[in-house]
Amino acid sequence: MRIKQRATNLAKKYHTRSPYELASYLNIEVVFRPMKRTHGFCDRILKRRFIVINSNLPDHLQKQTCAHELGHIVLHKGWGYLSQGYPFNIRLSPENMATILQLGHYI
Repeated sequence: MRIKQRATNLAKKYHTRSPYELASYLNIEVVFRPMKRTHGFCDRILKRRFIVINSNLPDHLQKQTCAHELGHIVLHKGWGYLSQGYPFNIRLSPENMATILQLGHYI
């Protein structure tokens, strides 16, 4: 419920479900770069937050990746961790956030 509520609250507050627009409102820079093995990642450098997305992906996967990484930023306070070191449900939470942002009016 917490994830659904956070996604719904963001969508209502900023009047959009677009992960790109939400990132902009939250002062998160979205960058597109070609990558070989990853869809994207998020990072923070000197208080600036970034979402880096694989520019080789189709548009719909780029949008899904942006929503997923936005979920990491919104749902988790910590930075610089590897998802392999955490329980399975933590890895799923950004995926749930991404799904709720994109399909929220159906859920």
